[in-house]
Amino acid sequence: MTYLLLLGVMALLGLAAYIWIWAIDGKRPWPPPRSITQQEVSDD
Repeated sequence: MTYLLLLGVMALLGLAAYIWIWAIDGKRPWPPPRSITQQEVSDD
């Protein structure tokens, strides 16, 4: 049980770190910035 719990925590931390790095990298930000939405509205 303890091993599975530790493995689960490690997996969650790994996924969080992956998304964090992915967002900071700037290629494809995970949470869409509000500025982009505002720009789209302004263009319309």
